[in-house]
Amino acid sequence: MTLTIKLPDEQTAALAAKARAQGLSAEEYAQRVLEHELVPEWLQKSRENSKQAGLDRLSVDEIDAEIAAARVNLKT
Repeated sequence: MTLTIKLPDEQTAALAAKARAQGLSAEEYAQRVLEHELVPEWLQKSRENSKQAGLDRLSVDEIDAEIAAARVNLKT
């Protein structure tokens, strides 16, 4: 889908600045913002819970260990 959005100059400049700060084009940044907002509510809550528990900073190995531990707990 192609979407055209008309923004005032000051919003366009703000969007471009935020995109540059993340090393993205304005289009890529806008797409990420929209994708984030369109995430189902249950997933947004899950992300928030992960952040509050500090789990959003885990390495892949730490995530694998958490999953393994949860599976062990399910079996008992």
